[in-house]
Parts: sequence; C-alpha cells; structure tokens
Amino acid sequence: MFKLINELPNADTSKIVMIGVSRGGINTCQALAKTNRIKLAILMYSPYNLFTNVERRPEMENVILPRFVDNYWANRESELTNRSPALWTKNISQTTPIVIFHGTDDKKSFYEEALEFKKNLESTNHSVLLETFEQGNHGLTSHWTEQLNRTKHYLTLIKNEKPIVLYKK
Repeated sequence: MFKLINELPNADTSKIVMIGVSRGGINTCQALAKTNRIKLAILMYSPYNLFTNVERRPEMENVILPRFVDNYWANRESELTNRSPALWTKNISQTTPIVIFHGTDDKKSFYEEALEFKKNLESTNHSVLLETFEQGNHGLTSHWTEQLNRTKHYLTLIKNEKPIVLYKK
C-alpha cells in the first residue's frame, strides 16, 4: 500500500487516514500493527474479538470462517487470535489515534467487542474514542448521515493539520 501511495505525485504521505469497515476494521488493525505511518484510523462496526463473536454467532464458525480461511479448523486458535485485535492492542501503533464507530444493536460485530477493544487500547495508553450510536445496527443504516458527518469531521481535522487527541491516561 505505501509503495503505491509513495508513487502518487499529489499524495501527502503525512496525512494518511485508513478507514476499516466491518471485516476491514480487522485489516486496518493488522496494518496498524505493522506501521506507524497512518495519521488516523477510523474503524466502523468491526469485530474485535472473534472468540466472542463465534460464541455468539455460531454461523461465523460453522459457515463463514471455514469458507474464507484456509485450514480454519486445523489452525482455529491462531486464526481467531490473528483476527482479534482486542487481544493484541499492545502491538498496535501508539502514534495512530483510533476512532471507533459502533452501534449498540449490532448483531454481527457486537458492541461489547468494541467496548473490550477500547478498554484494552486505553490500558496501553492509546489515543482512542468510541463513538456510540444508540440502537445502531451493523452498517449503522439508521445513523448514516451522522456517521458520514462524523467521518468528515475527522478527515477535515487531518486535512487542516489539527491535532487529534482522543484519549490520554
């Protein structure tokens, strides 16, 4: 990704924002464990602890994960851990503020996972903010305008080089 960004003539590589939606939130966290070049991460209704998720959603374990993860059953523990950023927050870039958007009525990526992730980030002194959308579902469809406005707000802060300090212990 950074190789491509570096080749773009008009890209300001000091203002990289990564937005991860649902499963993409896991990928964003995996990227944050490998680089500190991201200025801000916005995570939207993502799963953060797949151990919790498969316990509450058996279809994830019985249908979805085996279909998309090679050798899922043979490597279950490591595959779930690798896709559970709540369990490895200490590996996530300390220099990247994280904004989490999550609805309290999400039946696919549970709000409790977002709370656990936020708590674990705070315990390692990450700058983090959880934007809670009451009765919001997976996709925050009933809060679409508000979600869009909040995203625009954070992007404008980055564009205008305003500091983003979300949480400090």
